[in-house]
Amino acid sequence: MFDYVHLTQEGYRKIYEPVLVAVNAALNPDP
Repeated sequence: MFDYVHLTQEGYRKIYEPVLVAVNAALNPDP
């Protein structure tokens, strides 16, 4: 059976996690 939900969740995580980290770093720069 094709695990579409798991694949989609992993895909979103791979796409959006680095983006969210970059945005968070831009909005909250470390001193």
